[in-house]
Amino acid sequence: MDKTMGAAVTTSSIGKRRGRRAVSLIELLVVLAVVGLVVSLSVPALTGYQQRLQAKATLRQLVGLLSLARNRAMSSQSPHAVVWEADVKRVVVRNVVTGDVLDAQLRVPPAVALRFEIASAPEEEGVVVFRPGGALQGRSVAVMIVGRERTYRIDVTAATGAITVAD
Repeated sequence: MDKTMGAAVTTSSIGKRRGRRAVSLIELLVVLAVVGLVVSLSVPALTGYQQRLQAKATLRQLVGLLSLARNRAMSSQSPHAVVWEADVKRVVVRNVVTGDVLDAQLRVPPAVALRFEIASAPEEEGVVVFRPGGALQGRSVAVMIVGRERTYRIDVTAATGAITVAD
């Protein structure tokens, strides 16, 4: 029995926790509920972020393939084409004369779509042919990379073959 300020206080070993604090079931459930809420709110944001990254990566890779086709056309003095194979969602670079397909290709993710326009009119085929001088065969081409949240545009000028990304 301890005496504190003149009052008798009894201590028992049942009420003491010897420096350790246990977590109650209610506290554990509250923490789990908060963690579940944070995870459920972050998953859609991460999915949207992944789709934006896929669209940007497709943009960069397509610009690379267009540049490769133009450079190959000029260096080999034979026309090269960038061909959109919609049935397999793939873009390849092909030598127009020999029909050979270069190793470099682009597989377009399912969440991304490609649209081609020639002189502002929709084009179904999706073929961009560079002549040996670097210019396009035919009219200027626009390629749209369509993601769920944003559309990117690549313009290829007919006279010079210049490739620009429009914001």
